[in-house]
Amino acid sequence: MSFLIWGGGVEPTSIEDKPIIEVEKLNRKDSTILVSVSDIYQNEILNLLYKLGYCKIICAYKYSFLDEGKNFSESPKSIMIDLRELLIQQYDRTEFNRYDILVRLLAVEEYYGKNDFGFELYERMQNARIYAGYARIAINRFKQLIDSVEKYGYDKDSEIIVDKNLRLIDGAHRLALALYHNMSAVRIRVVERFEEIRYGMEWFSAFFDKKWCDILKLQYDNISLNWVYPIKGVIWPTVNSYFEEITEKISEQYEVRHIEDFDFPQEIFDRFVYGIYHVDDIIQWKVKSKIEHFGRQTSYRVRLMDIYIANPDFRIKRTGTTISRQGEKLKKLIREKYQDKVDNYFHDIIFHTADNYFQSEYMQSLTKEAFPLRNLFESIYDLDWMLIKTENEYFPKNFPDSYPAYKDIDMVCRREDADELCECIVSYFKGHENGKYKTRVIFERERGFRVRFELQGFLIFQIDVSWSNYLLQEAFVSDSLRRRIDSGGYFVSDRKDELIYRIVDLYQHPQKKRHLGYIRDNLDKLIY
Repeated sequence: MSFLIWGGGVEPTSIEDKPIIEVEKLNRKDSTILVSVSDIYQNEILNLLYKLGYCKIICAYKYSFLDEGKNFSESPKSIMIDLRELLIQQYDRTEFNRYDILVRLLAVEEYYGKNDFGFELYERMQNARIYAGYARIAINRFKQLIDSVEKYGYDKDSEIIVDKNLRLIDGAHRLALALYHNMSAVRIRVVERFEEIRYGMEWFSAFFDKKWCDILKLQYDNISLNWVYPIKGVIWPTVNSYFEEITEKISEQYEVRHIEDFDFPQEIFDRFVYGIYHVDDIIQWKVKSKIEHFGRQTSYRVRLMDIYIANPDFRIKRTGTTISRQGEKLKKLIREKYQDKVDNYFHDIIFHTADNYFQSEYMQSLTKEAFPLRNLFESIYDLDWMLIKTENEYFPKNFPDSYPAYKDIDMVCRREDADELCECIVSYFKGHENGKYKTRVIFERERGFRVRFELQGFLIFQIDVSWSNYLLQEAFVSDSLRRRIDSGGYFVSDRKDELIYRIVDLYQHPQKKRHLGYIRDNLDKLIY
């Protein structure tokens, strides 16, 4: 490794024990040259090297932030981060500190014909920020970058450099382009130091008249609302008698909106808890222990809320995801205040918050109906099918307007209708994915198929379709379908056939004790 410089005169022979070589004295034109300087000087250096005949040139500025001598595991982290979280970190308390990003965004908007002043403002900023005349170079390079993104798309592997507090060091142009193109996340590299780069309104007021500052303020007002997103909070059933008190305690510090209480039967509650932690990095045995410490009840009430934290103060966890420091403090406060009121207390069975915006959105989707099941049944009404085992505790009272969340329903059909039925169900599910959910089909040989509707890999709802099993042959299924009953927009089995289906299911799965009550209550009907 050596430093490459140009120009004559008396110069040092080395820097930090690395030899200095003048560019004119470099013998091989095919040498690979790393240019590791900021964009202030980069253009001039690149032009000089190209004129001198060097063609193997790599812009390596971002690599200069790697600390020599550190192990790879200790190197700055390269992760994807929610764009809103990155922008919300660019504040000094309540004041936005990076209006230069918005200037670049206005320039991009002019490029696409959205205004006629963006590049003028950009030119003024760059000349004031660097030196008079620099803007001409900067504009050309910026337009080349915009052209490249327009032609090839935004490079999701291109890293934006930030400090330990996620404050922007390098990459404001790409960040502005990510904003314009509505990117949900960008890649960042976190370097082990703190930077004080200030381009707040105070800086702009010193160089620009009121007209330009007002334009910037308006731009900020128009887009900053998109950065504000709540942290989802969950109050667990162990403190249901303190729901109002805890909610009031949280409201003393932050704005709380959209408070909702949910009542879950035991089986659904267990699945809900697993769902909440599905996108967390918690070890599964800990989730199981939490569920055990909730105790066994017939019903569980949970309160969810949106907590608006103006300065979440995100940090990077060892797993490479973000977590709000303010959210951590709030959890600690509530847990410590109420843990003495909970018998057999176990960590995090009082109050939980999402780590970040991604988890908040996930939790929001987890608790909302993804589609009306009745519409699916209407679309397949003319096919031969019916539902079995619908009378149980986890079916919602308003079924099929709602579906049993995080569970499955059982459907039987004729083998000859299976392909069309599968196609209809998959098509309906895919029509409601909305970029959040995924539909997955699992085929089971000589039996049927399952269509799963998943959120980040967690089961939201499943339809288990079969035309036979090991104990019930296709002939019985076909006969039972002829006796099916219209139950108001969907079909269910006759009581006698239902008994057979449940007895067989209990025989194959002895742990499903819920069938016993139904069998006892209806066994006298098992006479054809």
